[in-house]
Amino acid sequence: MVDGVEKLTPCSPGAEGAVEMSWTEVESDQLQEPPLQVKDFIKAIKSSRPTVSGVDLTRNAEWTAEFGSEGS
Repeated sequence: MVDGVEKLTPCSPGAEGAVEMSWTEVESDQLQEPPLQVKDFIKAIKSSRPTVSGVDLTRNAEWTAEFGSEGS
């Protein structure tokens, strides 16, 4: 319950009181997002991959050396 209104949140199928539903059966205002916890951030940090490679960084350094930081 949030402010006197019953909300739904995703859970495991075996969770006590769980009711199987599809996303098409739930209105967006019925959803209560689970609270973020430190473990969620740790999991994200461990599973994220770099968005640029070492080669990209080298190219950028070469570009800056040749044309300066204002060059584009």
